[in-house]
Amino acid sequence: MNAASSLTYKKASKNTIKSRTVELSGEGYFEVAKNKNIPFVVFSKGQRVQVLGTHFNISSYPEEPIVKTTLMEGSISVEPTSDTDAVRILKPGEQSLLKGHTIQVKQADMEEVIAWKNGFFRFNEEPLTSVMNKISRWYNVDLAYEGGIKEYQHIVLGGFVSHSKDLGTVLKVIEQTDQVHFEVKERKIRIMH
Repeated sequence: MNAASSLTYKKASKNTIKSRTVELSGEGYFEVAKNKNIPFVVFSKGQRVQVLGTHFNISSYPEEPIVKTTLMEGSISVEPTSDTDAVRILKPGEQSLLKGHTIQVKQADMEEVIAWKNGFFRFNEEPLTSVMNKISRWYNVDLAYEGGIKEYQHIVLGGFVSHSKDLGTVLKVIEQTDQVHFEVKERKIRIMH
């Protein structure tokens, strides 16, 4: 489980188990044991992922507009909970992007997807606002955008830095782009041009 994430499940008796069902808020990496008789199902922010046995990652934070499901190995089906006709079967290396009721599938940057699991922030042409959401969750800090968040949506970042670095070090790395500057007071980051 990544920072600011939770996983819930309903406990069933051994005699009534028909599926292994969980609900994810945030981001989680799953390695699921194969059991064709009892599928593994993950519900997350408007989507249902069904698995027989595989490795995959789901990122479904409430503040992010897109739910990303990435398959490392095996096979999974992804469908919006609102439209069961829009089922997509992912192959290893593919990522589904759910926005609203629409699913798109693309090739994934696997290193970027699981960087958090390996102890890194890794950004590949990622919007500053998304980068700052990750930093906010990891370091448990609030964000304030001087002039409003829309002023910063055009800024994209690339690079990587270890989660073990302190907040100040991570922000200094981002400031080296000369596109944005930060002021930190207590548990709040002020983002400025």
